Amino acid sequence: MKSEKIINKDFLLIVIGQIISLFGNGILRFVLPLYLLQITNSPIIFGLVSAISFLPLILIMPLGGIIVDRVNKRNIMIILDFLIAFLMTIFFITLNKIDTSILILITMMILYSISGLYQPTVQSSLPLILNKDILVKGNSIVSSVSVLSNLLCPIIAGFLFGIYGIIPLVIISIICFLYLLY
Repeated sequence: MKSEKIINKDFLLIVIGQIISLFGNGILRFVLPLYLLQITNSPIIFGLVSAISFLPLILIMPLGGIIVDRVNKRNIMIILDFLIAFLMTIFFITLNKIDTSILILITMMILYSISGLYQPTVQSSLPLILNKDILVKGNSIVSSVSVLSNLLCPIIAGFLFGIYGIIPLVIISIICFLYLLY
C-alpha cells in the first residue's frame, strides 16, 4: 500500500499559518509584559498582569473544543488572526494615551483567549484534510510547531525587544496577522 505524502496544499497552509500565528502571538505575549516591566520598573505589576492575563486561557480552553466542533475551522482561524491584527492596531493607537498597565492587561487577556481557541481549531482541522494513515505524522508536525514556538518565542522576543523596542514589534505583528488573511 502506497503512503500518501504528508505535504498537501491545505496541510501546508495550516502549518505555515500556525507558524506565523503561534510565533506572532507568543512573541507578543512575551514582549508586552516585558515592556510593562521596563516602563513601570515594578516586578509586582509585571507579575500581577502576567498572572491575571493567563486566566482567560484556563477558562477558554475547555470551551475551545466545543466551539470548533460547531463552527467552520477555516473561518475561526481567519477571525482569530484578524482579531489579533485589530487588537494590535488598537494597542498601537492607544499606547501612551491610556493607562499602559490596563492596556497591556486587556491585550494579554485577549491574546491568551485567542491562543485558547486557536490550537484546538488547528488540531481538529487535521482529520478533515489528512488521510487516516498520515494523521499521526500531521499531528506530530503541528505539535512540534507548537512546542518550538513555546521554546523559541521568548528567545526571539527578548532579542528583538532589546534591539528594536515595542513599537516595531507591534507594527510587524499587525502586518503578519493581516498577511495571514490573504
